[in-house]
Amino acid sequence: MSSATMDPPTNLPPMPKPNKQKRVMQAGTGFLLGGAAAAAFIATTIGSLSLLDTGSAVTSVLSVLVITESVVAFGCWLAIMMVDPGTVKRSAETTEPMPGKIVSHLASGEPMDSLPMLVVEDGEIFCTQCLVWRRKTSLKDFTTVAHWTCCVPRRRYVELCGHHCEICNRCVPDFHGHSNMLGTCISNRNIYFLAVLLFMGGLGFMTALSSVFIVFFQRDK
Repeated sequence: MSSATMDPPTNLPPMPKPNKQKRVMQAGTGFLLGGAAAAAFIATTIGSLSLLDTGSAVTSVLSVLVITESVVAFGCWLAIMMVDPGTVKRSAETTEPMPGKIVSHLASGEPMDSLPMLVVEDGEIFCTQCLVWRRKTSLKDFTTVAHWTCCVPRRRYVELCGHHCEICNRCVPDFHGHSNMLGTCISNRNIYFLAVLLFMGGLGFMTALSSVFIVFFQRDK
């Protein structure tokens, strides 16, 4: 970091408050939609197969499969809700040494909103909202991606530098985005749960569709 650093003040302002109301509304909406989709897939599968005159191994497999898919999807949703996406927390390691301009600004009592969101010193990034250092990256990499504006370079930017989510109001490294259906940030820590969740949703749709086709062709004979 830059040599222009000072000892941090003993009493830092509190961390910015997350938008809890919006996060709860997003998570609730996603839960209701996901639950409705799972219920529809289960009802379609079991209801369609019940129209057959005789049971078979295929109907039993499809019935168990659609329920299993729903249970796995719920487990992934629960994991996403419970697993911390990796938010940067305040500690001696993430706050010290604090940039001199930040210390001076805090000592003056001026609001932090008057500062730019990020302070870059020797290729390291300090968030002026959370008052934490993010991750180390080379100054060359940062200055290169900082002027890119299209989607792909921006994704590379947040992978290098992390991101301060405006809804969660926390810095998240390896940031992939904030999910409006889950009410939480998606990072490398929970993106695999999201991938399995979406995959189970696709499988559930295909299972329900398959049961409809089986009933259609069986009853048509």
